[in-house]
Amino acid sequence: MPDWLIGVIISGSTLIGTTIITSVIGIIIKRKFDKYFKKKDEAEEEDKKNREEAEKLKAEERQRKLEESIDKVVKEHTDPIDAELGRISDKLDKVAEGTLDTLRDRILTSYYKCLDKGYRTSYDTENVNHMYKDYLALNGNSYVEECVEKFKKIPTEEEWKIQKKKTGTKKKILNENK
Repeated sequence: MPDWLIGVIISGSTLIGTTIITSVIGIIIKRKFDKYFKKKDEAEEEDKKNREEAEKLKAEERQRKLEESIDKVVKEHTDPIDAELGRISDKLDKVAEGTLDTLRDRILTSYYKCLDKGYRTSYDTENVNHMYKDYLALNGNSYVEECVEKFKKIPTEEEWKIQKKKTGTKKKILNENK
């Protein structure tokens, strides 16, 4: 083989070897850069997530502090109102108790008054029924219920007049209702 051919082969193989080596080095460098930039992008993405999380935590802390401030202000303003409502409620309970006592007294008074006269008028009946309804609404006891039932057995004024004409007295009617 001639020297010139050997030189061409050597220089060609060198050229081919150099090209292959350069290509391999290029591929290696590209992979290294790709890894570097991928890690850099991942790190930037992680930093972004961390900043967002930190902002979210700060916003939640601000929200919590705001809610605490609002709760404090509301409590400062509602505590006196709650105390006043408690006092008003106590007074209403006493008024209801006094009303209950008054209704009991008025129902019993009407009962005994009608029992003494021997009859009840439609006004007496309407009045006792109305007071008894209110008495029950205030959780009155059963003692008055018994008196109202007895009251309903007292003859009406018309029944009393008829009975009086028949007997000439009211005593018999009263004794029947006791």
